Amino acid sequence: MHLDYTEFDGLKKEIQSVFVLLFDKINDFRNMINSNRSRLDQQSNKVMDGIMKNPLKERLERIFVFRKHHYKFRQIIKKTLSNEASGEKKNLEDVALSKINEAYQFFNGINVLDISKEGFDQWDQTERTYNNKIDKVESQITSILKNKLSLATNANEMFRVFQIFNALFTRPRIRGAIQEYQI
Repeated sequence: MHLDYTEFDGLKKEIQSVFVLLFDKINDFRNMINSNRSRLDQQSNKVMDGIMKNPLKERLERIFVFRKHHYKFRQIIKKTLSNEASGEKKNLEDVALSKINEAYQFFNGINVLDISKEGFDQWDQTERTYNNKIDKVESQITSILKNKLSLATNANEMFRVFQIFNALFTRPRIRGAIQEYQI
């Protein structure tokens, strides 16, 4: 969680290749056993299925998806709000990025690789807390977007505002805010 995203992404690819290799070898082993016996007993199947449904792999996948979305959101905020980077607008970019970083810091207080029941509960709670903080950032951006659109006096001005905030339209809350202006 502390790694730079580029370094993290490289590590993610290495970890995924380890799991691919592991699961390939497990399938090879299962096929070898099946070919040597007419039927694989129920207990062996349960063991194999348990290995294939690895909670560590599931947690790592959640971390990969979370980090990717967090990184993309930060990049979109930087790109979008830097288009407005003059005085007050630059402050908005700084505040938004600060709040996003603050939300991310909640993950620094937990063991993200704890795959016990308590670890999963803690991850879920931390993710909810993070999402609540991110919702506040989106609300602030939505408010600014609506204000800009309401001040637009013609279609060209509206299109300019849409062009500036276009990258943020992937976010459901922000997309919903502009629907009333799409006629």
